[in-house]
Amino acid sequence: MTARPTTVPLGSMLTDAVAILAERKFSELPVVDPGGAPAGLLDVTDGGISVLGHDLRTFRGSQLVRFRARHIGFVFQQYNLLPSLTAAENAAVPLIIGGTPRAVAIARAEKLLADVGLEAKCHALPNQLSGGQQQRVAIARALIHEPSLLVCDEPTAALDARSGQTIMELLRQVALHRQRAVI
Repeated sequence: MTARPTTVPLGSMLTDAVAILAERKFSELPVVDPGGAPAGLLDVTDGGISVLGHDLRTFRGSQLVRFRARHIGFVFQQYNLLPSLTAAENAAVPLIIGGTPRAVAIARAEKLLADVGLEAKCHALPNQLSGGQQQRVAIARALIHEPSLLVCDEPTAALDARSGQTIMELLRQVALHRQRAVI
C-alpha cells in the first residue's frame, strides 16, 4: 500500500493521530506540536488512548511493560546502544530479555542487520560505527521482535543530512512493506 505521511498537530490530541493512523492502516504518521516541531509521546493523563485495540488506561505496571515489549519498538534519538556489546548483540537484546536462546537471538539479529546494510558490521562495537550505522543498529533492535508499532523519537536528529535521508527512507520502507505503523 502506498501511503503519504500525515502530520497531525499535537494540539488536536494524540488520540486523533492514532485514530488517523489506524484508519490508514500501516502508514507513517509524524506527530508535531502546534509550532511544527516533533512532539514527544506522553503517558495518558486525560481522555483515553487505544493502541492496537487495547485501552492503555487499563494497564498497570508490568502489564504495560509486557504490552510495550511485545507490540512496540522504540528508536531513540541517541541510539542507546550498550557500549560493550557488538552490533548483533545490541540488536538481539529484546529477544534475549524475552527468553529467546542467545544463539537464536544473535542469528536473527545478524540477518536483520544484513537487511539494513550492516552485514559486515555485526561484530563491531558501537564506538566502531558511524552515527548512521549506530542508528541502523537501533532500528534493527526496535524491529527484531516484529512489533506492530514503531515509535521513533527524532531518529535523524543526530545525523548528517545524507544519513538522515537514508534512515527516513528505511523507516518509510518499514512502514510500507513490513506491515508496521511508524510514528
